[in-house]
Amino acid sequence: EVALVVIGLLPTTVTDVTVLCRLMEAALQSYLNIVGIEASPEQEVDFVQEPLSVLGAAMASQPDLSISAATSQCLLQQAPLTLRLLLSLQLSMVEHTSSMVWMPVAIDCIKAAATCTVPAAREFELLPLWFAVIEVVASDFWLSEYSAATESLQSFSKAVQAAAGLLPATASLWDSHPAPLQSAAMQLAGRAVLLYLNHAVLAKQRGRLSRDVSVTMHEASPELKAQSAALIRCAQQAAFRSSFDSFFHAIELFTSRPQPVSLPTFKRQIVRTLLPMAPYLHGL
Repeated sequence: EVALVVIGLLPTTVTDVTVLCRLMEAALQSYLNIVGIEASPEQEVDFVQEPLSVLGAAMASQPDLSISAATSQCLLQQAPLTLRLLLSLQLSMVEHTSSMVWMPVAIDCIKAAATCTVPAAREFELLPLWFAVIEVVASDFWLSEYSAATESLQSFSKAVQAAAGLLPATASLWDSHPAPLQSAAMQLAGRAVLLYLNHAVLAKQRGRLSRDVSVTMHEASPELKAQSAALIRCAQQAAFRSSFDSFFHAIELFTSRPQPVSLPTFKRQIVRTLLPMAPYLHGL
């Protein structure tokens, strides 16, 4: 409760957006650590709406405070949690408009999620941004045929591939990419996100994806079956051979079951099996 109050007060008391983002990230970490400990790991939770409501009301009362400037600062300061909230806030401001108004905002959000970096000790906090992109694609406003949408998803996928260690170690001057994340768990999480995202994109193209996101991984294209098999084969690699048995078991179950796999269920299992030290992640 105290952390929520702080989140609501910061935009009304701190005028420097650089300081604001730094303090907001700390307040969000405090809030999420508390609610994450209290929540059951099997419970479907939403840790976005409460701080989003508080932050949205506070920023609405400060017309001189630019959400765009705050977003840029989050990227500069490597503040993924605050960025996650700000992207949701930007999308909420255009949710009652039209696809033509909503799509440019959504594409900018995906670009921000793709370019966000974090310190090595906080790599796991990229995960909510990655999953948020799947939610964007599931929106009724998302236009798969929009060329800029395809380009933004390709850029995002490449960023996650780089983070997950799926791109070659060497790159040309015109095709550079960041080094893989240091955490083996986050490399696996990135590969799992890409698998679910690709299922969601295909389901969207076929008109089978709703805002209550779920995909049937068993009904996969040959390309997606190959992607699933490649992820499961990671269990044989030295970097992933120990400590991740429960993750690979969960992926095998998801890809073989005939029932749809909801995004909240998928998130819970990824966090439970790979990142149990940050239980709040599945609520973001």
